[in-house]
Parts: sequence; C-alpha cells; structure tokens
Amino acid sequence: FVFGLLWLVALRLLAGAMVVVSLLALTAGFGVGSWWLWVTFHKMQEDQRYGLDDGFTSMADWARVGFYATVSVGAVYVLLLLLLLRLREALSRAVQRGRCSLLLPPRPPGAGLPPPARSALVSSLAERALSPHVR
Repeated sequence: FVFGLLWLVALRLLAGAMVVVSLLALTAGFGVGSWWLWVTFHKMQEDQRYGLDDGFTSMADWARVGFYATVSVGAVYVLLLLLLLRLREALSRAVQRGRCSLLLPPRPPGAGLPPPARSALVSSLAERALSPHVR
C-alpha cells in the first residue's frame, strides 16, 4: 500500500517530465536513425560491390528507401508536435478567459421560463434544427 502510494505521488510529480523526455527521445531517435541510414547508404554505394552484386545493391537501395521513409515519418511527427503545441497554447488561453464558466456553467435556453413555455421553446428549437433549410 505504501509503495503504491509513493509510486502514484512520484508519477504525479514526474509525469510532465516523462512526457517531455519521451518526445525528445523519439525526435532524437528519428534524427539518429535517418543519419545512420544515410551514412550506410553512401558507404554501400561507394563500395566496389555496388552495381555488381545484386543482393548488395538491393540492400543499399533499401537503406536509401528506409532513409526517405524515416525522414518522412519524422517530418510528420515534428509537424504534429508543432500543431499540438500551438493547440495547447490556444486551449490554455481559452481556459484563462473563461474561468467563470468552470464555476457557473452556461444556462440552457429557456431555463428561467415556466415549464409549458420551456417545452414549447425546446420543441421549436428541435424542429428548427431537424428541418431542412429551404431558401
């Protein structure tokens, strides 16, 4: 019980750091993997067996394909990270502006009306939402 409680507290305190370290490690992994594939391809291309041995040439060509695939996936990953950071900033601004809505949620339409008028309002809103828009 005590170990579990300590584990939860440590996880609570270190969760943000763990996420940041994981994201940075994945980014570094894409970079190092792309560099290694590029260097391997060029070393294999400069070898005298390149072009003569079909198996060796095929491996070199697959290293090149792997490089382009890794760069492509890494680029999409970085773009998604940038998009998520931008979205996170926008969400934090929206939450900061709407602090009162956390304590006092917005009232539904017709909340202050007596029950017959409220049901008429809700049914008219539902009919308007379900009817096709004719222009």
